[in-house]
Amino acid sequence: MIAKMKFVSLSGPKADIDRMVNKYLTKYEIHLENALTALGEDQHLVPYVQKNPYKDLLATAGIYTELLPPDTAAGPEIPLTDAIDLIDEVNGRLTGLRKKKSKLDAELMKLRESMKKIEPYQGLEYVLRAILDFHFISYRFGKLPKEYFEKFKTYVDENTGAIFLVSGEDETYVYGVYFVSKEESHKVDATYASMHFERLFISDEYSGTPQAAYRILSDQVAEKEKELREIEGEMADLLDKEGGSLLAAEKKLKDLSSNFDVRRMAACTESKKDTFYILCGWMDADDVEKFRNDI
Repeated sequence: MIAKMKFVSLSGPKADIDRMVNKYLTKYEIHLENALTALGEDQHLVPYVQKNPYKDLLATAGIYTELLPPDTAAGPEIPLTDAIDLIDEVNGRLTGLRKKKSKLDAELMKLRESMKKIEPYQGLEYVLRAILDFHFISYRFGKLPKEYFEKFKTYVDENTGAIFLVSGEDETYVYGVYFVSKEESHKVDATYASMHFERLFISDEYSGTPQAAYRILSDQVAEKEKELREIEGEMADLLDKEGGSLLAAEKKLKDLSSNFDVRRMAACTESKKDTFYILCGWMDADDVEKFRNDI
């Protein structure tokens, strides 16, 4: 069945467009046309250009509603002022918590990187800073591929003036440090390099032996992870508490934002004294009379 449509034009004071759209126009099916195009060239009409005040708030609400469980039910409809207050409050609290979380994440990353660097040297039972303070002996922390280690022990370790201490290993590498006199260091460095020794640098950030330093770092990581879980729990509790209200606020803003965007299809008069909006569109012929009576 083809419904009979009728072309209608709506106009009124510019300040009244929101009330008209929100209270009346949303109740009827209408296919809006660009008013400037529909009315043809008219020197007294200009586009209705105005920034959507709900767009940023709606985007903020969307960030948090996306974090809600899929089965979260929307709460009852709330007034616009309450929706704005809720989103501002939740955003303020969550922004603060997210900053704390971001800081903790960065601290954890740094601690874990330090642990990763020192982990292969836990078998070295010497105070690291004492080694780093050597003035007359050169030292080189590093690793050797396991496939070269047996050859290294036979042809290098026994035939140079260096002392190599194994501190740990994994599936691929043997880790350790070698000591050599400064006079011999250049020649020994070249020999070790020929065995694919890869030098690794250890900073003076560690206290005590590698094993003690690793244990301290491990405790710090555990403490930071606890703080992180607490923050994540606080964020989850807030979203759980306000989830339904956030969805209701988002719906309110979606409706208002969609209605506000009607302005893109509207035109305005250029009168300096009284400015009017004009909307044009196609409406079901049977609804036209109801619409007239309604307003």
